[in-house]
Amino acid sequence: MNASRAVGAALRPAATHRPSSSTGTGTVLAPTPANAARAASYAGPVASIAVGSPKSTGVIVGWAYSLDWLAYRVPLVARFVQPRSVPLVRDSRPIRDNLARENITDEELRSQLRKEGVDDLAEVREVILEGDGQLSVVRKDEERPNGSRRRGV
Repeated sequence: MNASRAVGAALRPAATHRPSSSTGTGTVLAPTPANAARAASYAGPVASIAVGSPKSTGVIVGWAYSLDWLAYRVPLVARFVQPRSVPLVRDSRPIRDNLARENITDEELRSQLRKEGVDDLAEVREVILEGDGQLSVVRKDEERPNGSRRRGV
């Protein structure tokens, strides 16, 4: 019995009726999990990659590298593979639609801002959720490297 037959045996209807020859009554046979497991065990070895094995790790790393390589060389692929930055706060006001889309609560946002040393949302010009999941916080009092104050985006 091959693997597809074992799966088919496990997924048969919930009960089958076998008529008796003399009395007209029959026996109802209902599959049990034990019967399904037994049927699957008769299937023989099945080629698969166990999670956590060196093969599965290699497959995952290979796909990740291949997609990164392709996204770097083909901008169209990059649009689908690499997430874009999302503004969460602009001019000290939260952008509610973007927060909801990213499933970020006000408390989570405030918590992350406190980690950045920001106590009040009024200190912030802009907060951006980067593609890698990090928050970029631009304060109102930040200056550009050339010494001029940063203008609004």
